[in-house]
Amino acid sequence: MIRAIESAEEMLSSILNKAVFWQRHAQDVITDRQKQVLNTYLDGYAGKLMVKNWAKIASVSVDTAERDIKALVASGILEPQPGRFRDVAYGIRVSEDTLLIPGPADEDD
Repeated sequence: MIRAIESAEEMLSSILNKAVFWQRHAQDVITDRQKQVLNTYLDGYAGKLMVKNWAKIASVSVDTAERDIKALVASGILEPQPGRFRDVAYGIRVSEDTLLIPGPADEDD
């Protein structure tokens, strides 16, 4: 019973985070590809939000994925996480006080 409640709370939290995110960023310029990948992560993709994972999800080159991510960082949608110089992980700014950090998973995901 407790597991069911925790699972329902987690699912509801995910749905609310996604709704708040898209409401907050409704006026931002976000490409269809960026929307697709952001939705994948907002829906609970288990891997870290990193350039190589972005490239795999979007079926684009690493260079294109890096440009997508840099554009979203510049607009305040993504935030690089401290700790690594290479293979930087990013968090999604859902709201002013909520930063969603996808993962954890093996970095090869």
